[in-house]
Amino acid sequence: MMGAFGRFGHAHYVLNVLLISSYGVARITRTSAKLAEKEEWLGLTRVQSGTTHDRLLLLTLIFLVVPYPKYAGPHKSTTLTGAFFNEHVRNGSSGTWLVYLHADWCDECLYHDAMFADLSLAHGTDAVRFGRLDVEAYPDIAKELNIDMNATTTKQLPSLVLFEGGKETKRLPRFDHTGAVVRTKLDLTGVAVYFGFQGLPHKKHK
Repeated sequence: MMGAFGRFGHAHYVLNVLLISSYGVARITRTSAKLAEKEEWLGLTRVQSGTTHDRLLLLTLIFLVVPYPKYAGPHKSTTLTGAFFNEHVRNGSSGTWLVYLHADWCDECLYHDAMFADLSLAHGTDAVRFGRLDVEAYPDIAKELNIDMNATTTKQLPSLVLFEGGKETKRLPRFDHTGAVVRTKLDLTGVAVYFGFQGLPHKKHK
C-alpha cells in the first residue's frame, strides 16, 4: 500500500496541488477595483478570468509534459509475454490466472495499476496467479480476446480476464446480452468479490 500512496510525491500531483493553490494566492494578493470589475458575458471578474485562463494553460502543459505516474510499488504479478501467455495461461498447465490487460498510453490503466497490485498481494497464491499483458505489445492476443484498442473509443482498458483450466470464465468489463461493453467501476473489493477471491462485505447495522 505504501507504493500506492508514495506515488503522490510524483511531479504530476505536486504541480497540480501548487496550481490549485495558486488561485487562492491570486485572490488574496491581486485585489483592486479594476481586477474586481466584471467583464464579458460570463460575469467573471478580471482576476477570475485571468486566473482561469492561466490555470487552463498550465493544466494543459502539465498533462502534456508530466504524465500520470506509473505504479512502482510492491506486487505479486508476472509480466506476460505472448509466448508465456499461450503456453502457461491458455493451455491451463499453471492453474488459474487473472490477467490484467493494459496499455502504457491508457490513463485509466495507470490509475488502476495500484489496485491490481494490491489485489495480487492480497489474493495471489500458487493456485491463483496474477499476470499483466501489454496489449500494445501483443495486439493479436488483444484481438483474439475482443479487446478494443482504439484510444478514442475503447471502454475495455484496463480489462481483467479470469482463465481457469486455460479457458476464460469471467471478465471485467463484461459484455451484455447484445455484445456491448458494460461500463464498470473497478475497485479492489468489487473486483475481489466478482472473481470469487472473497465474500461479500458484511453490512454495518445501524
